[in-house]
Amino acid sequence: SLSSSSTFRRLSSVTTSPMDNAAWRHKTITEQRQQIPSSYSSSEQSGSKVRNAFPKKDGQGGAVSSGRGRSRKRSMLYSSLASYHNNFLSLLTAEYCMEEAEVLGRIEASIDDPLALEASGHALFDLYPERRGNIFSDEVYRLVKAYDATTLVPNNGDNQSSDALNKYNLPPNHKFSSNDVILLTLQPGGSGDFFSEHSLPTNKKATSVEARVLNTGPTYVDVAVSSGAFEASFGPAPNNEGISGKGDPRMRLRAD
Repeated sequence: SLSSSSTFRRLSSVTTSPMDNAAWRHKTITEQRQQIPSSYSSSEQSGSKVRNAFPKKDGQGGAVSSGRGRSRKRSMLYSSLASYHNNFLSLLTAEYCMEEAEVLGRIEASIDDPLALEASGHALFDLYPERRGNIFSDEVYRLVKAYDATTLVPNNGDNQSSDALNKYNLPPNHKFSSNDVILLTLQPGGSGDFFSEHSLPTNKKATSVEARVLNTGPTYVDVAVSSGAFEASFGPAPNNEGISGKGDPRMRLRAD
């Protein structure tokens, strides 16, 4: 098993935490020393008062009389909001790191038996990607089981894919759900190539892209990827209709 410290060091290059850009960016309260002109004597300068956003009731610090009551209430509000925000931000960040460490541990523990990872619902192999437009600046892709996937679950004809060959259900016990942060990793050899180091998401030789799950159905997982990231890493999707043309129909991905 991996130690938590080494895991966290490696995680920084695996996914981007949703909390990375969530720092408090509004007003914060700090103590400010009243400016005294340089022409004043040193004794007068040393006696300058410190304006405290939270004056003490007993008058200590000489700050009770500074500022209006309305300003003090506003200062207390900003400080309370900042404290609340930072407190829960640290808790959410810690939770995210713990969950990511757990996922990373499962991936590395499954090197000898990756099919067990899919059987437990924590990964999907041999996925065929389809371009499905955009949502704001992100690109949307639909992931379905390829017709030549190693593991197949017939869907009795209820096909949600535009490719008639891809007509299989996902494993019913998969644990992918909306808002999950996942890694899409290229299987260079196509279907069945999830045993090599090149298809292991934590390996430096692997080609991976971070995505967010938008929606799931019996036969598909819809994900959002940052604009241009998918094509830059994997090439255009097999059904792409843009200027890049259609991609390789043999493209297969794994999702963790």
